[in-house]
Amino acid sequence: MNTFKSFQNALYSVNEGTFENIALELFRFQAQYNPVYNHYLKCLHVDPTRITSLERIPFLPISFFKTHSVKTGDWQTQTEFTSSGTTGSTSRHAVHNLDFYLTLSQRIFESRYGPLTNYHLLALL
Repeated sequence: MNTFKSFQNALYSVNEGTFENIALELFRFQAQYNPVYNHYLKCLHVDPTRITSLERIPFLPISFFKTHSVKTGDWQTQTEFTSSGTTGSTSRHAVHNLDFYLTLSQRIFESRYGPLTNYHLLALL
């Protein structure tokens, strides 16, 4: 898989048997095509081809989402989620395709907890 579209298709059919392989491929894709993450990995002296388990994938610090535009590839932002900024600065999460984001989020939730229709979600935002 070497395009976002190929990952998008794979994520619709991910299951326990395919999750780790897809996650490792997605990590390598982001390591190559996300300039912020690529630079971060170089500073850590991490060779993405040597990462063979999920536990070894370095997490990008949340502070980077406050100071950088963290996007893999060149695309227009459809929507952006922001943090409350209670610490004095706001984190930003750019979303390319809101329908895909919401569909996948619902699928993940329901695979763990059952149908959303069984729940009443209350949130203070």
